[in-house]
Amino acid sequence: MLLQTPGTKPLFDSPLEHRRLRLLNTLFVAIGKLNGKASLEKDGRQASLRFYNQHLILSLVPSKEVPRRHARAAPSENGENRLKLSILESWGSDKEMRAWRDDDRSRIEAKMSYVGRNSCHTPGMNS
Repeated sequence: MLLQTPGTKPLFDSPLEHRRLRLLNTLFVAIGKLNGKASLEKDGRQASLRFYNQHLILSLVPSKEVPRRHARAAPSENGENRLKLSILESWGSDKEMRAWRDDDRSRIEAKMSYVGRNSCHTPGMNS
């Protein structure tokens, strides 16, 4: 787990953050099985994954977007307990190459096989 400095709030302290930590752990274990390497940014929002000849920068954060059919309703403070997984253009960038979100029908966990198969074919990804 990430180190906590005195006077700071733990990064993975809420139920949504526990879920985010479980997803990151699953990704890191899978990358390890591929003899790859993974690292996490200090604030836990971006991760770097290296495997085979791929280098992906991921972001896994609470989604603030309201589902389209609920567009008039304001999102709750915790992002309605929804997460967004994005492949970013580069480290520190906010530009998304691809993104997947929890929705009314499924959570990101149910989409991970699809994400894994399709993230290796993202245009612009390099080694």
